[in-house]
Amino acid sequence: MVRIQYLPQVEILKGLVYNYIMTITIYSTPVCVYCRKAKEFLKNNNVPYNEVNVVESQVTLDAFVAKTGQRSVPVIDVDGDVKIGYDENWLKGKLSMASVMSDPAEDTVCDSCQ
Repeated sequence: MVRIQYLPQVEILKGLVYNYIMTITIYSTPVCVYCRKAKEFLKNNNVPYNEVNVVESQVTLDAFVAKTGQRSVPVIDVDGDVKIGYDENWLKGKLSMASVMSDPAEDTVCDSCQ
């Protein structure tokens, strides 16, 4: 019989044990309120993320639009699964946290932050 010791950041997937590091990228602008909320949520939960300021240069903006098909922010990419807008429950689900709060009817995309 094989004995498995459970360690932090170890997940079991179809019987395989591996050390998993999640990659999170937030496409944002400096003036976007929901971008700030998403970043604050991740910081408050000690989750590392990459940030791409989409208005930093035209090349960055063009690459963002080509990748996402969007001009609205935030766009949050968690291991290739992309969410447009800030949805705390979605992030909690991705981070395997309990799902509470957040009103799904609330507009969480900053169209004026383009």
